[in-house]
Amino acid sequence: MLFKKGKIERVLVLAILALIVSLGNPEVSYAGSDVTPPVLKELTVSKQEATVGDEVKITADVIDDLSGVKRVSIRYDAPEGTAEKYTTLKLNSATGKYEGSLEIGKYDVAGHWKIDYLYVLDEQDNHYYYNNSYGGAEYKKETSEYIDLSPYDVLVFGTEEDKEPPKLEELQVTPKNVTQMDVVKVSADVSDNLSGVKRVSIRYDAPEGTAEKYTTLKLNSATGKYEGSLEIGKYDAAGHWKIDYLYVLDEQDNHYYYNNSYGGAEYKKETSEYIDLSPYDVVVSGTEEDKEPPELDDLQVTPTNVIRGEIVKVSANVNDNLSGVKRVSIRYDAPEGTAEKYTTLKLNSTTGRYEGTLEIGEYDVAGHWKIDYLYVLDEQDNHYYYNNSYGGAEYKKETSEYIDLSSYDVVVEETDKIAPITSLDITSTNPMKNEWYPSNVTASLSATDEEAGIKKVEYRINEGNWIEYTDAFEISQEGEVQLDYRSVDHAGNIEEIQTEIIKIDKTSPVTTTSEIPSGWGNEEIELSLTARDESSGVSSIEYRMNEGEWTAYDTPITIDEEGKHVIEYRSTDQAGNQEEIQTADVNLDFGSPATTMSSVSDEWHKSNVEVTLSSSDGLSGVSRTEYRVNEEEWATYDTSILVEGEGSNKVEFRSIDHAGNVEATQSKVIKVDKTAPVTTVEEVPTDWSNQDVELTLSSSDELSGVSSIEYKINDGEWKDYSDPIKLDQEGSTTIEFRSIDNVGNVEGIQNETIKLDKTAPVTSVNGVPEKWANKTTEITLTSKDQWSGVATIEYRMNEGEWTEYTGPITFQQQGENVIDYRSVDTAGNVEEFKSLTVKYDDHAPQTSAGDVGDKWQNSGIEISLSSTDPLSGVAKTEYRINEGEWKEYTTPVLIDEEGSHTLDYRSIDHAGNEEEVKSINVKLDSTAPDTAMSTEKRDGDMEVTLSSSDALSGVSKTEYRINQGEWKEYNSAILLSEEGTHTVDYRTIDYAGNVEAIQSTEVTIDKPSNDVTFKDIQGHWAEDKINYLVQNNLLTGYKDGTFQPDVNITRAEAATVISRELELEKIGSDFTDVSEDHWASGYIGAAAKANILSGYKDGTFHPNENLSRAEMATIVSRAYQLQGQTDIFSDTKGHWADSYIQTLAANNITVGYPDGTFKPEQEITRAEFASFVARVLEESFRVTD
Repeated sequence: MLFKKGKIERVLVLAILALIVSLGNPEVSYAGSDVTPPVLKELTVSKQEATVGDEVKITADVIDDLSGVKRVSIRYDAPEGTAEKYTTLKLNSATGKYEGSLEIGKYDVAGHWKIDYLYVLDEQDNHYYYNNSYGGAEYKKETSEYIDLSPYDVLVFGTEEDKEPPKLEELQVTPKNVTQMDVVKVSADVSDNLSGVKRVSIRYDAPEGTAEKYTTLKLNSATGKYEGSLEIGKYDAAGHWKIDYLYVLDEQDNHYYYNNSYGGAEYKKETSEYIDLSPYDVVVSGTEEDKEPPELDDLQVTPTNVIRGEIVKVSANVNDNLSGVKRVSIRYDAPEGTAEKYTTLKLNSTTGRYEGTLEIGEYDVAGHWKIDYLYVLDEQDNHYYYNNSYGGAEYKKETSEYIDLSSYDVVVEETDKIAPITSLDITSTNPMKNEWYPSNVTASLSATDEEAGIKKVEYRINEGNWIEYTDAFEISQEGEVQLDYRSVDHAGNIEEIQTEIIKIDKTSPVTTTSEIPSGWGNEEIELSLTARDESSGVSSIEYRMNEGEWTAYDTPITIDEEGKHVIEYRSTDQAGNQEEIQTADVNLDFGSPATTMSSVSDEWHKSNVEVTLSSSDGLSGVSRTEYRVNEEEWATYDTSILVEGEGSNKVEFRSIDHAGNVEATQSKVIKVDKTAPVTTVEEVPTDWSNQDVELTLSSSDELSGVSSIEYKINDGEWKDYSDPIKLDQEGSTTIEFRSIDNVGNVEGIQNETIKLDKTAPVTSVNGVPEKWANKTTEITLTSKDQWSGVATIEYRMNEGEWTEYTGPITFQQQGENVIDYRSVDTAGNVEEFKSLTVKYDDHAPQTSAGDVGDKWQNSGIEISLSSTDPLSGVAKTEYRINEGEWKEYTTPVLIDEEGSHTLDYRSIDHAGNEEEVKSINVKLDSTAPDTAMSTEKRDGDMEVTLSSSDALSGVSKTEYRINQGEWKEYNSAILLSEEGTHTVDYRTIDYAGNVEAIQSTEVTIDKPSNDVTFKDIQGHWAEDKINYLVQNNLLTGYKDGTFQPDVNITRAEAATVISRELELEKIGSDFTDVSEDHWASGYIGAAAKANILSGYKDGTFHPNENLSRAEMATIVSRAYQLQGQTDIFSDTKGHWADSYIQTLAANNITVGYPDGTFKPEQEITRAEFASFVARVLEESFRVTD
């Protein structure tokens, strides 16, 4: 046998390059073969808006000049990437373009469908992706580029939305027990009420995942169900074939997976869920096992040296003695991995060999084509790869091996190695001048090749894309044009690029001038001419002035005469192109304009003054006349100037002509006073005054000056003012006054009112009480004033600070008080103050009682009352008992009756103030409490319970002593364990201090022997541990003489054993499901208080629930405060009790099960619990292995 099989599967990674290149031509590289992909020249879509039933036609112009186009396809993406459509474009031989269509379905998503990519492939498998950059930047890679394909978007509207996948209603599989060659029928009821079901498929997995079968179900129109079959082959694996998944897809590409949970929990995701599909298992039996792939015995390849166009025959001897050979295929790789060829070998029944061919195409790359791998597959899908190690070391894997396949290389040889030769001819309608053509040129190419012949001639302009030459072509681009050209023969030989530089200049030069004033200028001008020609360059410039002779331009032209001038100019380039004549106008004016103002007086004016200006200019004319007033901004003169400002106004004016000549500034001063003088008065009182007033007037005028001041009193005659005016009459007096300036402006009348009041106001009082008051007293003050009126009323109390009176005085100050009061008028006159006396007491007297405390007393009590009042004095004190009749207090109050009594008391003063009722509670109890005792047996012990009562003050504490020992306070049931007769003394004390007479009771305990051997533990694996705990009074058996070691232990029993062993004091339980009369209530309470056992979040304990191994580990570790950790159990990691379990193992209390597990949730038996507790208490019981 030529080849030996290995056993490692070869993993094929198929990388689809979705990287993207430009709509321009990718760079071409030839080596006697075709390594260049097709090029997309143009793309069109028939419409960019479509609805249901529309067909969008897509046309692409794609070329490949060598091996030819093999495929053109487009992928459109739905809005938000919810779906996609693939369209393959086919060649239309009539148009030479690739055409296809995009059909809009009823349930296609509405919105913008965008091209994701356009893909092109040639016959030599060179491919290229044009990917959509959605309007972003373009960038290239080797086999792809990103470009803007948004112009080919299609806006879909009017469709219905279908976002729901099909639904599986029912699945049937018959029969479920089969053997070789049987057919299993599979039927599924699948529905989709919108776009409809597109596909239903099932994957079955062989036992242990050794193989799989895929079944696609087709719609049976008669039954309305999707049906298919599963064929059982001779060599299919025996055992349970399970459904891995059932897949459903609708026409809108909404899909869903029903995955097999193999009986586990069901859970869902957005497009899948796990369900139990085990009822549809198929059990296969009676088949033969085939786990071995086919074997390759020998390989033949002839011939191994070929030229393009020849066929290589490949023959392989492959055998499989069980299920038989299904496929034999070979992949050959081109030199440097530029391409590959796949060959499938078919069985020749005559020779018994698998045979095929390798066709060497016209454009296949020359050199060594090597086998990458040979692949064999049998009918049972067992496969094997023979991979080429290219002469290196051989090594094997499970389903593949690397071997040397270099002896089967195919060498493709070159034949014609001489490139063709191309020549160029250039013609033009106008002759060339100075190496430049003044018009378009025509280029003609011709090529020769002595052997294979010319395949194509191509050219490019300015290093652009190569263009295949078919006929003479015109070059119209101006400037220096680089023409590259070459030819390619049928052997693939490419001529070295030839280059010709062609110079074309069809455009005349352009001449520009230096800056020229657009209108008139006022200075001589130097005119510069500049010419520019982008191609051949400027040859000459010429000009003429005012239609004179043409003169060659070499230096700037000077123009220095007043008047209007016309300059014409033009240029000629090196190719002979002459510019059209251009003109420039130059106008010069060197003289300024002249301006005059209308006549105006130099005296003061009492109103606005209006003046006019006029101007003239002999050449360019007046452009504008300007003026300004008082050196403000210059303004353009229109019809007249209105001088409105008061004072001396300087009006300046000038004119400017169109050449920019500015006249020297002229000016005129115009005086205006339109404002009357202003009179002021010195220090006039604005309010009422209580002193005589002198009024002084003064006047000012900033412009023409004051002429006179006048005044009059209370509508009297006007008088000239010369000296201050004296006013001394009480009441209100009005003075009016005004001034007049030298131009005659009269001030508006002003006035002042003078108010004089020299008499003080008078105050009266009301509401003063005659004797002691105990309620709020309101005292009212009123005042009168003849002239200015009362400004304020003031009062003060007991010679304190004066306070302004605003309303009745609410009087609450305790004791005898003196109030002074007075008024002040608006003019400031102050009244002499007057006085009154007020007596006030609104505080009730205060009464106190002797301290009797809040505790119960056991004898009679006397209570004394005392009262005080610092102002009006105490009138009387009263009391009452238990809300009876009020009595006046004279001597101490005696209370000697048992029970709780309330004593109320109060006092009243001479002002009538009554104290709020006060109370004290007096409690009297002279009777002792009463105690009762009961007993109950508990597992051989005696539980003693005491209960006590007191009718009045209540029980303070109960005490007991055993056999005349120390007295102890009773809190919970007393457990007597020692065998024999015990005397229990007990008594109770109440809160009043009454002590009950001592009571006594005898209690007898008779315990069974600890040497009991239970009839059901003899020979049991835990016998010694159980006996150890029984002998130590930690465990008991059942009344029938059994221990029942394999019965589960409850949480209540576990709490009892641990509490007894640790001698914990029993205490009541707070758990809602453990009542006080539960047999283990005290033990459960004790274990919970010691934090050995805990309850549940809902406040329950579950006393009758069986104990788990995890709970047992927690109880033992906590109870005996065990330390240490290990990590030996495989099933406790992450468990809530992991640390407690590992602590038991670290202390040799447990080693778990032989499989390395602990089984934390497994319930524990009485024997197991006894064993764990015994190992803690007695080291000899601990495990050592």
